[in-house]
Amino acid sequence: MVNSDTMADMHTYAAIDLGSNSFHMIIAREESDGHLRVLDSLRETVRLGGGLNKQGDIDEATTQLALNTLSQFGQRLAEFDSGRVRCVGTNTLRRVKAEYGFLERAEKALGHPIDIISGREEARLIFLGTTHSTAPVEGNQLVLDIGGGSTEIILGAEGRPHTLESVNMGCVSWTQRFFDGGKISAKAYDKAITQAQLQMQPLLSTYKKLGWSNTLGCSGTIKAVETVAQANDWCEQGISAKALKKLRKALIKAGHIDKIDIEALKDNRQPIIIGGVAVLEAVFKALDIKHMDVSQSSLREGLLYDLIGRTHKEDIREQTVQTMVQQYAIDSEQAERVENTAVYLFRQVAEAWQLNEEHEQELRWACRLAEVGLNISHSKYHRHSEYILAYADMPGFSWHEQAVLAVLARLHRSKFHDEKCNAVPSQYQKPLRYLAVLLRLSVLLHRSRQEEPLPELTLFASDQSLLLRVDEAWIMAHPLTCADLLSEMKQLEQASWKFTLDWHQPSQTLREFWQELSS
Repeated sequence: MVNSDTMADMHTYAAIDLGSNSFHMIIAREESDGHLRVLDSLRETVRLGGGLNKQGDIDEATTQLALNTLSQFGQRLAEFDSGRVRCVGTNTLRRVKAEYGFLERAEKALGHPIDIISGREEARLIFLGTTHSTAPVEGNQLVLDIGGGSTEIILGAEGRPHTLESVNMGCVSWTQRFFDGGKISAKAYDKAITQAQLQMQPLLSTYKKLGWSNTLGCSGTIKAVETVAQANDWCEQGISAKALKKLRKALIKAGHIDKIDIEALKDNRQPIIIGGVAVLEAVFKALDIKHMDVSQSSLREGLLYDLIGRTHKEDIREQTVQTMVQQYAIDSEQAERVENTAVYLFRQVAEAWQLNEEHEQELRWACRLAEVGLNISHSKYHRHSEYILAYADMPGFSWHEQAVLAVLARLHRSKFHDEKCNAVPSQYQKPLRYLAVLLRLSVLLHRSRQEEPLPELTLFASDQSLLLRVDEAWIMAHPLTCADLLSEMKQLEQASWKFTLDWHQPSQTLREFWQELSS
């Protein structure tokens, strides 16, 4: 049990992994040498994947178990601020339909945001966790993680992954698919292996060409297989191909999941072990693996190291954005101008709109990436930007973070499609609308795309109302920008916004000027 003083320590972090089979939470403290000391851990078998139907809804019994578990986790995290907690959902939550509202209920129960991450982001974090916790090796390292609904296969070197794949097969899904009703037969097992190998077929040539010096497995299925192999003297350490064959024979001999009786196999692993072993043996065969070492660390530890990196200003997301700026030849000088203005305006209205540092960071990234679509076409490039940011592999970013960036890119020019904001969970929709308006104004004010100083700008805000105060002389000298501002008034008005312009000591001449532009 962790006392409240330790929990409140600013060097203590928590990571929660909402997997298809189990929910895990670990609490760890960052030591002075950069290593983690685990203070507490919780695990609950929820079988979220087993409760998911074809329509993307989770049955009520599974939902209640999941929410109760998250509520218990939340109680343990009562002393933590949001900056020291990271919770992610993987394969099953990637398939849950947003309209069922499970994510909102889950976040309320936990008391912290839940990020849904892509399979490749999951793979990156797994590699980060395993390699931080094991001795370094020369050359490429192959890392394998078999979860409840997906299997991550990663190649990397010197602690950095470079080839990542997430395959839709796991211990829960494969058990349900090939061993319906719990019956185990050699024929069903062979089908499970064959289908798993087919799933991996597209990636085999790439992995074999790159090669690796050692293989490392992690997480529930693989750790359970290692425990069983050691307890039954099938191999001395790790997992061997021969040990897998012996385990397969023992499982087929049982004939039914309920009749499995293998030393050291825990009760909570028994209902899904057959699917996991079939996937594991298929990977061994497909990649010609003879032996695999096993790591005790995985996704959760990766989350912690990633979270600590963010607090130390070593955020992988910053690297991702910079890489995309270079890859897509984005005009970085223009992006910087827009970003500086957007942040200047943001800080004037942040309190009124209840925006925080995370919102400011999202706005900064949007300013840098809004024109990513120009690399494809100048025509309606904001639509290309939206698509790229929604579907590109962006290490470090969760699904909702990419969705926010995609919508901001779409809304930064042309018509303000307010319904686009509904692409993100409800709790993010209002801040997204605010950020979109700030981005639009900043882009508009730098219409010339030249290094030209702006006048003093004062922005006032309340709900969906804005008042922008600008210098009279500057307005008179920039008629095109004035026309754009008038046009923006109309665009925002159609989206139920009230946008008002004001100027210092307006003269009759200036009023006439505006009236002429408006006519």
